[in-house]
Amino acid sequence: MAAQEYQAPESVSRLQQRALIVGAVALLVSILGARSTPELFYPSYLMSFLLILGLTVGSLGLVMLQHLTSGHWGIIIRRPLESATRTLPLMAIAFLPIALFGMHYLYSGHGNEKGWLNAPATGEGALSDFSISCRNNRTPGPRTALCACASKCSPARVSSFTFS
Repeated sequence: MAAQEYQAPESVSRLQQRALIVGAVALLVSILGARSTPELFYPSYLMSFLLILGLTVGSLGLVMLQHLTSGHWGIIIRRPLESATRTLPLMAIAFLPIALFGMHYLYSGHGNEKGWLNAPATGEGALSDFSISCRNNRTPGPRTALCACASKCSPARVSSFTFS
């Protein structure tokens, strides 16, 4: 077979050009949105970024699992999954707007600054609400044992006690 038989049809190149134009227009609209209302743009950009990053890293995990088990169960989906994992460097580049410009709009710094992903007002840590409910709950049962562990143990020990 000649190399020319492996070429994509002409309709694919037209589709590729149209997709490039649509992507360029979407990029311009995104830049305009980031400039005009950054407090609305960066939370939505973060959610979109996490969606695509989840697909990329999930594909990487499936490919790694398929190679680890040396099974034939993943032969059919291996190539699309490998193609999806090749977008990981692009995801690193897509994270740069969040790291360089969006942190101020996503997380609060000090004082009265408002961010989208703020820590709770108590600031005592991830188990603060749980420990408050433990102090108020005195009925015997598995929750009391978990509360006793929470008062003496580290958060890692509490999570292992919870999920065991």
